[in-house]
Amino acid sequence: METFSLIIIVILGAITLTAFFLLMDVFFSRKIEQIQQVADQMTGRSFLLGLVNFLFFGAICVALMSLSENFGLWFLSIPALLIILVLVVGLLLGLSAITQLVGERVFPEFDPLKQKIWGASLLILACLAPFVGWFGFLPFVALLGLGALIGGWFPRRRKVHNPEQ
Repeated sequence: METFSLIIIVILGAITLTAFFLLMDVFFSRKIEQIQQVADQMTGRSFLLGLVNFLFFGAICVALMSLSENFGLWFLSIPALLIILVLVVGLLLGLSAITQLVGERVFPEFDPLKQKIWGASLLILACLAPFVGWFGFLPFVALLGLGALIGGWFPRRRKVHNPEQ
């Protein structure tokens, strides 16, 4: 009976996440499109940017929560929770863009709504793969999306080559 309940929870969770990613695109369509373009053009750089920022802000959160817990400075947990909230929102926006990117690459012949639904479904199923999906693919796509979000907000300046100099 426990296995059946777990299967039902996973199926309902996948449907809920697919609907969530679709609605994220409804409310934040321009931002998600920008994140998708950055992730598509600079995949490696976006992943590294997401990894570095996640580790940096995660360490700050751990330090603030530790100080709050060990020294009774309860007010230090407030900025830590705000940083965690910003990271979670960034990860969700990034994952929404990645689901759209997956849908466009795998199903180019479908209309945009079907691309998003199938992209989200494929991404969720891939992340449900035991061990490889949980500890490899999910962190990769989440950090890729976070890095693309950050890279989209802070675009890289290109040096202009002047041949006269």
